[in-house]
This record gives sequence, structure tokens and C-alpha cells, in this order.
Amino acid sequence: CGAAPAESVVVEKEVIVEKEIIREVTVVKEVVKEVPVVTEVITEVVVIATPAPKPVVEVAPKYGGFINMLAYAATNQRQIHRSQLLDRTFAPLFNKLVEFNPETGDIGDIRCDLCTSWELANDGVTYTFHLVDNAKWWDGVPVTADDVVFMFESIVAPDQFEILKDRPTSGNIQVGLYYESGNARTVDDYTAEVVTKFPTGSFISSLAVDGAMVQAKHTVIDQAIIQTASDMGSLNGSGPFKFVKHIKDVSVEYAKTPGYFKEGRAYINGMKHFVIIDSGRTIAAFKSGQVLTSNTGITNMTTREAERLDQDMDNLSVFWGGPTGARHVYMNTTIAPFDNANVRRAVHLALHRQPIIEAMSVGRDSIGYLNPPGFWYSRTQEEYDQLPGYRELNGEKHPDDVAEARRLLQEAGLPLNLKVTLSTRNCCAYGDISVLIKQQLERNLGWDIDIKTWESAAGFKAYFSGDFQFMVQGSRLSSTSPDVVHSRWVKGGVPQWQGGGRGKFFAVEGVKDLFDKQLHEPDPEKRKVLLTQLADTLYGGGSATATLFWNTRHWPVEKRIQNFNFTLEGRTWEHVWCDPVC
Repeated sequence: CGAAPAESVVVEKEVIVEKEIIREVTVVKEVVKEVPVVTEVITEVVVIATPAPKPVVEVAPKYGGFINMLAYAATNQRQIHRSQLLDRTFAPLFNKLVEFNPETGDIGDIRCDLCTSWELANDGVTYTFHLVDNAKWWDGVPVTADDVVFMFESIVAPDQFEILKDRPTSGNIQVGLYYESGNARTVDDYTAEVVTKFPTGSFISSLAVDGAMVQAKHTVIDQAIIQTASDMGSLNGSGPFKFVKHIKDVSVEYAKTPGYFKEGRAYINGMKHFVIIDSGRTIAAFKSGQVLTSNTGITNMTTREAERLDQDMDNLSVFWGGPTGARHVYMNTTIAPFDNANVRRAVHLALHRQPIIEAMSVGRDSIGYLNPPGFWYSRTQEEYDQLPGYRELNGEKHPDDVAEARRLLQEAGLPLNLKVTLSTRNCCAYGDISVLIKQQLERNLGWDIDIKTWESAAGFKAYFSGDFQFMVQGSRLSSTSPDVVHSRWVKGGVPQWQGGGRGKFFAVEGVKDLFDKQLHEPDPEKRKVLLTQLADTLYGGGSATATLFWNTRHWPVEKRIQNFNFTLEGRTWEHVWCDPVC
């Protein structure tokens, strides 16, 4: 579980593909001669097993070198467990209990990071995690089970700690779905016990996301240091890389951690993340060799541009994965005209998603219903094609949807030439999407739309404070579980504050009940029905979100970088090396 092979080895392993996880997988892991051997005891889980592949000879890694990377946006100045962008910036500096295995091509493969093994009791809710006994914080203090318990509590109940009091709701919504404050305890220094609210097959994957990084309790509580990007010099991590230098809005630099607890890791000496927010500069940075990869599976290139870069560069490969995120139009339910449910319904009906998909990805991306396509709980494409807001007539926007949208606006008492402002961040091709949305809504609704473009960090601030009328914004999937997909609509993934501060997020009536029912439903067919009802209820009730499309993620990687695989999250970079040295 994390130990690096000392020499080239031959590994045989059986590949197990999870078809649908509706209960739980118990994984027991042990280290034998520094080569991870995985024994899986699978109880009540539906799987499809493929034949074991032929033995693969692993090439001995090379040490040294330095990798320059692209960061698609500047780090937002917020705290661990709050900002997904910040989580990506901090990922090389910290560890988690478990991680998505970056050394396999299976995005669902999870292995130990700070643990050596975990067990699930017969009650289906009690997990015991056995920790490594040689991990240390950079100040020399051992990483213990007390830090693990603090991780759980700081995510779901920050107000119990004075230093974290009034901190915004955690960015790691997933852990809060399954864990309730007070249900984690230390058995001894290197053993932690955690009890979930109910049996679920998604708890372990919730601990593998970057939002579940383990912090040093003694630093945060005893020294009263909130670990944020605005003061990275005060960080006290346990990860394979340490902070060197942060130039706001420009770059972050890291160096290899001496004495890291995983013997032999990391292979490279360091890395530097350059903030590049323009797609043209992004393409030029790859072609000139200024950057060799990106620090996450997000760049500011469109899918079309990434495909062209892949074709143009012989020394670079683009890894593809998806759907791993979506693009949405978020409507502020506290500001006119979007405080009217009929207006929100009209926007949903008036958007023509297919041309946006074609323009942004040459058709590679998928239609943007709230349930992402291709999963066990999804509708078929044929079903999507018949739904209001998604259907076409002879390749054009269906006229019945346009007529109904205009009727809803008239019922809301709005003029056809209504003047509204569409906000967008200077990031992630949002500007290009915004232009297409402006054209469509002006044509189909008769609106007069101004586009306001924010610098990325300022746009995040506006996004979370509700300082906008409606806005183009993305979301990511850290797991394909429907719990993760829909928790944002129930637990606060749409930033329409009601009352300011730590107010309540907007939600459509009836959605939370359907979400809770599917959360506890063990039968996949019944659960699929509930999830379909949930999505339909959201749109029928005037959802604040109109999903445009589910995007295919691209990850450009220069071919000198070895041992790279696409992962949803968990990119600490301790496992890669360069050949020849970067």
C-alpha cells in the first residue's frame, strides 16, 4: 500500500470491473516484499470479472528532474476542505486515508495511502483503518489516528473548533453524506474506527477525493493556523512534496520531501504549476515546452483544441476520460428575474444544447441532463432526445419548446426585450460558451444580454457570494456515484445564498426526500426510478441549474513523463518519473 518497488518486478493481477456498487466492498491489503498484493473479499456486490491479463514487466523508474505543469486557474484563497481548486493545489503536500490508484487505468481502483489496510465489520457500517506507523508531519510529529478523526470532524462539524468556527460549509460534500459528527474514534495511535450513518458502497470512494486530505491537528488547533493558499509558508503537511514558493496568480513551486514515509518516493525532484488561463497561451505553452502536462484533468482548451494539440504534437499524448464534469447555467434565485420559477423553466427550454456541444467538442461531449449519460441510472440517448428542452426538430431547436418558453415569460410578466447580465469566469472556455448562450437566448427569448467576464478568482468570489444574475460555471465528478452527482442540488452545490453568510442554498421542493430515499434504497431498479424522478422534479420545479453538457476531460502529457494514468482525483505526482529526465 504505497511502498515503491526497489527494482523491476513482474506483477500479475486480476482486473475486476464494478458494474454497479450498491452495497460494500471489503478490501484487505498487505505489503509483501514491497510489492502491493491485494486480496479482495467482495460481499454482496455486483461485478463483472475479466480474465487476468498477462504478467506486465514494470520498468525501473528513474530519479531526478523537474516537471513544469499548467494550472488552469489561480488558487482561490480559501481553506482545506473548502475549495476544490485549492485541493488540487494542495494535493502534492498532503495525504489521504485512501487514494484513487494513479498507477492503473481503472479510475475506480482505490488503494491505501496513509493506511495499510481497512476492514468492514459485519454490521455493514463500522470501518477500522490501520495506519502506517512511519508517516510524519514536516515538523517531525507523527501522523496518528487523532489526525484522521480530526479530518472527519473538521469537514462535517468545523464549528466545534474555535479556529474553524464560522468557516463555510465543507467543500467535501461526500463525506457528510455518510458520516455524522462524533462517529469516529481512535482505537490506538495507529488505528481509527469510523461508523457510517448507513451501509453504503460509496463511503470509501468519498475518502479518496482531494477534499478528504488529512491535516495536522496539532498545527491547526494547538498553533491556531488555518492552512490556506494565502499563507502557504505556514503549511505543515505529510505529502511527497513541500512548498517552496507561491507567486499570486502566477505560479506555485514544490520540492521533493526528504525522508518521505513511502520509501523511494517521489521520483522527480520537484514541480512548478504555472497559471495560464487563456487557451491560446495554453496551446503555446505545450508546443514550446514551457509546460509538460497539467496539474489536473482540466485545461482552458476546448475538447476540439485538445484534439488538435494531440494531432499536432508527436511528443505529447492526450489522455481522455469522461464524463467527469459538466457545464451549467446557474441562475440566482434571489435576484430578478431568476427569482421566478417560470423564468428558470424558460431558460431551460430555450437553450439549444446540441450546437454548443458540436462547437466545443465536435460532438465528443454528451447532452446535459442532470443524470449524466452512460451510467446504470441514466436514461438512454433516445429518451433524452424526446425530452422538452433537449429535443430537436430536423436538427433545429424544437419550436414547441421556444413557444412554451415565451409563454412562461409572458406569464411571469416580463417584456421580450428584457435586459440581463450573463457572468462568466476567464477560465475553461466559459467565455466561448457564454457567447453561444447569449446568441441563443436573444434569438429564442428576445432578451438583451450583456456578458460580464470576471478574472477567475474574482469570479469564484462572485459565484459564492451570489453577486450575479446568471452565470456559466462548471462542476466536476469526483465519483460516478449518483449520491455525488445529486448531492450538490440537495446539500449546497448551487451558490444562491438566502440571507447571506452561511445561509441556506436554494433547493426545489421534494428533491431532498427523493434524494434520501434513493440513498437508502438497495434495489438498483427502484433506485433508478427514484433518481429519474429526482431529476424530473428538479427541472419541473424550476431548478436553478440548467445543465448544458457533460464534458469529456482531456489531460495532455508529454511523453517523457512515465507511469501516468488518468484519475478523477488524487494527483500527488509521487509515482511518475521522466525518461529521459525532464
